[in-house]
Amino acid sequence: MQDAVDFASELSELQQLAIADAQTSGGLLLAVPAESAPKLARTLGDHGVEVSAEIGAITAEHPGRIVIEQ
Repeated sequence: MQDAVDFASELSELQQLAIADAQTSGGLLLAVPAESAPKLARTLGDHGVEVSAEIGAITAEHPGRIVIEQ
């Protein structure tokens, strides 16, 4: 089976391992339409979530792949 994740070439092996390790990449991941992201961040903050961040986007560019860039 082929891996479904493509890492940017400038990411070291250690960085790739840290990104893929469940102990360091845990937390809650949500996918919402881009126009809903600001409202979601406000709502999370209103409910005590101290840190939230937009970390990526779903695109048609690489169907079926997760592409991690630096």
